Amino acid sequence: MSDLSNKTLAVLIGLVLAVSLVGTWVILNKVSVRVAGAFSTNAQGTVAGEVEATVSLGIVSNLINFSVVNVTDSKDSATDAVAGYRFFTLENNGTLDVNVSANASTYLWLSATPSAFDYQLYSADNESGSTVHLYSQAVPLNITALADSKIIGYLNYTDSKDTANVFIKIHVPADEPPGAKSSTITFTASQA
Repeated sequence: MSDLSNKTLAVLIGLVLAVSLVGTWVILNKVSVRVAGAFSTNAQGTVAGEVEATVSLGIVSNLINFSVVNVTDSKDSATDAVAGYRFFTLENNGTLDVNVSANASTYLWLSATPSAFDYQLYSADNESGSTVHLYSQAVPLNITALADSKIIGYLNYTDSKDTANVFIKIHVPADEPPGAKSSTITFTASQA
């Protein structure tokens, strides 16, 4: 009987060794078993948005002051106006380039014989590269009441180059009566 139990013990030890060897072989050879739904996948999403185009024009300095002038005087605000009040500075606060036009609400002089050189304006960059000079009014332009005239072309919207200056030239007519004179100029921006 002891012979039988030794044989049984030998079979059991052989069986344990066989299962152990098969298990080691499976682990070392990475035999895999596929299980449904256990795969890794990638998913993608898209973020979308649109920046709205905005036309916005601000005026940084809004007064040109020639102080006292005499009949037949010719003055250019770039050099002859009171310091600190020599030009209008326009700033493009929008999100795209703009064209700027000007309109005088009233003519500056009361004279019965105004000339084309009595009341003019012109523009120039305040910051380098702020306008396209080909489309801007660098040569003085006669301002007539209620006439909308383009004075700045393609005023840039980039913060470091988004301002331009507008200067005024005047010539006091010989028959201009004395007294305080003023004219309001309205600047209008439109998409370039």
